[in-house]
Amino acid sequence: METQPEKGRTPIDSRWKALMVLTAVCLMAFPLWLQRALGKNEITGFVVIDPGHGGIDPGTRGSNGIDEKTIVLAVAKDMIPLLKRDNIRFILTRNRDKYVSLNRRVQIANRRGDCLLLSIHCDYFKQRGMEGFTVLYAQGASHDSRIAAHLIAEGLIHKGFNCHDVRMDTRGLEVLDKSNCPAVLVELGFMSDPHDVRYLTSRSGQHRLAAGLVHGLTTFLRKTQ
Repeated sequence: METQPEKGRTPIDSRWKALMVLTAVCLMAFPLWLQRALGKNEITGFVVIDPGHGGIDPGTRGSNGIDEKTIVLAVAKDMIPLLKRDNIRFILTRNRDKYVSLNRRVQIANRRGDCLLLSIHCDYFKQRGMEGFTVLYAQGASHDSRIAAHLIAEGLIHKGFNCHDVRMDTRGLEVLDKSNCPAVLVELGFMSDPHDVRYLTSRSGQHRLAAGLVHGLTTFLRKTQ
């Protein structure tokens, strides 16, 4: 028996409506497809960001009275939108001015396992003449730790900062030696140097430091994923 179309509706109307629905679905899916095609939706890794010191432990203090703990936390927070932009998952060992033990910082990274630990500090030297950032990795560090150290240094250089050194640390720093994952410690600059203090304590300098660190992290994670 031949089916009759509903009153007021023709087969052409139904096909046109179906075509419109299909077009709408395609348009909604297009941005997601484009993001995936461009790699914008790709998760590139996990980083534990460790702003050194905090709370009762101020770290070193510059001639202008600003503590190391304040500077490194500001830089860590400036990294957050950049990490999100590059689809890098992350956790901070502290997100406010509170004391966190070295053991606790290492535990956070070791519990995660498949991550990179980046500990952020500032340096100090009594005599004048020491300036620039330093990147450290542990004695007997993994290949990935060494690669991460050099790529992070390149990221900071890319943003215009002077490199003091990239080297193995032999002091037995807990965050480096007891981490089961790749681990790097960055001294952002010398609080004892007038030039370094200017960028360490300025918001523009802290933004650039954050951008340099994330630039290096992104390069490292893309190479090792």
